[in-house]
Amino acid sequence: MTIKAFVVGLFKHPVRTLRERDAEMEAAMELVDAEFNEAVAELVGKFVARVRRLAGRAV
Repeated sequence: MTIKAFVVGLFKHPVRTLRERDAEMEAAMELVDAEFNEAVAELVGKFVARVRRLAGRAV
């Protein structure tokens, strides 16, 4: 969406558009948060597995 289209949309439906944009942003942030949490969990799992393997070799 271009800036011009966004501004025109604000003047056509100011309350509805702002609520929709807020809802879209909230949904996007929840998706990003979920994906980030999954990625971190995967990396931590790999790191723990590697540390356990290395600890097993050292003993």
